Amino acid sequence: MRYRTSRYNFAIPVEVGTVVFCAKSGAATLLRGVDQHVLAQQLCGAPQLFDSSTVDALLLAEFLKNGHVVEESHDELCQIREHYWRSRRETPLVVEAVPLPVEMREAVHGMC
Repeated sequence: MRYRTSRYNFAIPVEVGTVVFCAKSGAATLLRGVDQHVLAQQLCGAPQLFDSSTVDALLLAEFLKNGHVVEESHDELCQIREHYWRSRRETPLVVEAVPLPVEMREAVHGMC
């Protein structure tokens, strides 16, 4: 199977290594070791083919689970749109009206 990096990854250097965060999934992976910067650079930036033979099977599984790496044919933007519209349909809209004290109403009215 062919993989590519997600367009939603970015790297955050920390004291103990480099955290790669995937904004699409909200997942983060801590990279440590001598190749952490090279691997973080490969995962972040413009999407590119990812050579899965450069990492062991457990790390590849982690990258796939966290969304850092996706199947080459996977449409990430379509997935984000589907999630957005599903949330719009399934999440009830709740509006709460709270009466303001007179002093606050006057202050807010004066700002408008």
